Amino acid sequence: MRTRIVSSISMAVGRPVEVATVNLRLLPQPGFDLENFVMRDDPAFGAEPVVRAQEVTAVLRFSSLLRGRLEVSRLNLAEPSLNLVRNAEGHWNLESLLQRAAETAVAPTGKTKDEARFAFPYIEASDARINFKFGHEKLPHALTSADFSLWQDSENTWGMRMEAQPVRTDFNLSDTGTLKVSGSWQRSASLRQTPLKFNLQWNSAQLGQMTKLAYGDDKGWRGSMAISMALTGTPADLQVATTASVQDFRRYDIVSGGPLLLVVRCGARYRPFDRFLSEVDCHSPVGEGEIALKGETTLYHPSTYDLAVSARDVPVQGLVSLLRRVKGDVPKDLIAGGRLNGKIGVLRKEAGSETRWQGEGNATDFHLASKSTKADLSLERIHFAVSEIALDHSPALDIGPIAIAMGGPAPIAIRARLARSGYNVQVQGNAQVRRLLQSAETVGLPVAKISADGPVKVDLQIAGEWRGFAAPNITGKAQLHAVHADVAEFNQPVEIEAANIVLSPERTRVSNITALLAGGTWRGWLDAPRPCNREIKCTVHFNLAADKIDTALLRQAAPGRERAWYKFLPSSKKSPQTFLASLHASGKIATGRLVIQRLTVNHVSTDAVIEEGVLNLYNLQAELMGSVHHGNWTADFSKQPAAYSGSGTFDEVDLEQLSTSMRTDWITGTAGASYEVKATGTSLADLLQSATGALTVEAREGTLPYLMLTNMPLAFERFTGKFLLNGGKLEIGDGKLQSADITYQVVGSASLANQLDLRLIRNTGRGFTVTGSVSAPRVEPALFPETQAALKP
Repeated sequence: MRTRIVSSISMAVGRPVEVATVNLRLLPQPGFDLENFVMRDDPAFGAEPVVRAQEVTAVLRFSSLLRGRLEVSRLNLAEPSLNLVRNAEGHWNLESLLQRAAETAVAPTGKTKDEARFAFPYIEASDARINFKFGHEKLPHALTSADFSLWQDSENTWGMRMEAQPVRTDFNLSDTGTLKVSGSWQRSASLRQTPLKFNLQWNSAQLGQMTKLAYGDDKGWRGSMAISMALTGTPADLQVATTASVQDFRRYDIVSGGPLLLVVRCGARYRPFDRFLSEVDCHSPVGEGEIALKGETTLYHPSTYDLAVSARDVPVQGLVSLLRRVKGDVPKDLIAGGRLNGKIGVLRKEAGSETRWQGEGNATDFHLASKSTKADLSLERIHFAVSEIALDHSPALDIGPIAIAMGGPAPIAIRARLARSGYNVQVQGNAQVRRLLQSAETVGLPVAKISADGPVKVDLQIAGEWRGFAAPNITGKAQLHAVHADVAEFNQPVEIEAANIVLSPERTRVSNITALLAGGTWRGWLDAPRPCNREIKCTVHFNLAADKIDTALLRQAAPGRERAWYKFLPSSKKSPQTFLASLHASGKIATGRLVIQRLTVNHVSTDAVIEEGVLNLYNLQAELMGSVHHGNWTADFSKQPAAYSGSGTFDEVDLEQLSTSMRTDWITGTAGASYEVKATGTSLADLLQSATGALTVEAREGTLPYLMLTNMPLAFERFTGKFLLNGGKLEIGDGKLQSADITYQVVGSASLANQLDLRLIRNTGRGFTVTGSVSAPRVEPALFPETQAALKP
């Protein structure tokens, strides 16, 4: 009976059918279970079958059994695979099936009277997969989990319905929504003239997954999309009515600012065989206004078109609500006023001919305000018009020029060009820094979080691409003059008398800096790479020089006197990281005069490198007390508390100047010294208590006025010694003091608080003990028999 069953199905669908195995079933209805069911395709469309299913249930019409023949009333396909193929001429493999159905005199699926004609079976499938092919190439797009049904509804009408999930075979997509299609078509002598009526609904599709389904990658948009479409007419001439909406539209990295529904409704007439779309009429409401698209176009390449998009009384606030969902850093409290009206058209009459763009419009009573940025911009009119880019003849939308008063002697002039590939905005003129920064932050541009005011002259270009959500690239130059910056880390503003800023795509350079801070005038330049953010390690190069640095004035400028000096930028409660811990910088620092309490250091210069919270001062040179210092220092602020270490040398120190800086004239002469020291802490007391190191000294031709070994102050020709620093004390390990023809061995200690505990020993074992302070020493003769001094005169 397999041959008769296969023949019955083949006659009903008009396609060769193959079945590997047939099993008889009696309940609940007489029929057959078919295994490895295959329906062949027209060879013109390929060798793959139209339908393949492992299991098919063929239910027989009971009345046909009484007449002694087999007639299939229902075909149930379990997990079938269906291939829809379109050839190079634009025809589909199902067209011949539909034409066959129109030409075959079969009875409706639900026929009630007994007649000789075979009835068209009710065909249904569950959990099906529908593949699409163009020629021999199988597309990655497919429909899965599809349930569909096909039947002949009446003598001349067929019907179908389907529910499926769209997917791509090359991606793992899970939220593309549900596609539902239902419709009917009627018998006709010509397929082109077949009356049809179809309805399509695509609901609960996530917009990011939809863009990945269509383009192969997630374009970064979020929202729930829904599409409904109604098709009526014939395959040669269709009326199309479509409604598309997106709920909670936004960019992937922007949290929704409240409900937003984007809706567009379109009607059109479409001739598929000519691929001509006419009578296009689309409307998208925006507040009390609307955006409309009208015209006609062909859908082949090169195409022709005559389209116009218009805006009628579109509230600017509606556009701002949309901007807040597509552009990061736009203030949440941004409000706007004004209406947008305009019309833009594009025309190409013949394929390959020149495309003509024309149109213009205005935004009237324009107003932007934000309490968070303290910005308030008002303009009576903003004009825009369509132009052509000279290089590639592509269209662009030119906006402006717009004149905005920002506190300068004349308004700032702004011009913008929006093209298919990206945008370019020019900002030129004079303004106040505060107004300029407020306005930039209001429109979502990245700006420095500083409080500054004063005149600035700018010539800037803001450019970028639409795709990828890349931050705008700001280039150009700015000139600052008499600008004061209220930096939160200081009690007084930083007065910038002058500075030139040049922004190139690769670097930011600030040159000709003249700034006043804590009684000193700073000059120099800064240079940093671009882009520069937390993800990219950026090293700032600099060369800064101050005429004077007074640590007392610098400390007074800091808001917290108990804070460590290096924490001149505050850290948040969530992140204890200081400014220096996040800075990468390399350059030179110099000052003509460094005042540290009563000590004045002249001509200070050093090479400075700041890396991962570690400050390295290389080749630190300074003139101090008639001597020249050479050394290297390191301060590690990544540790808690900070750790310091250094080494260096002094030559020809004027010891009289040293004693003067200590407010006591306790020594004269000259000396050379070398040192190594380490310390940790946040206060001077902590540093002195934790300090360890070594100091080697050689002093010559000096006196100790307060040290009276005889009736005269002690004069020495030469002193050498090595001091070990530990716990706030200097231990003298091997000191020798030569005075006239007497040589003393010097041992003992001296505290950093100027307290002495020394022994001066001659080679005879006799000598002196010295206690008290540097300015008031107590000298007593002493005998040291246990000491075996080996001193040479």
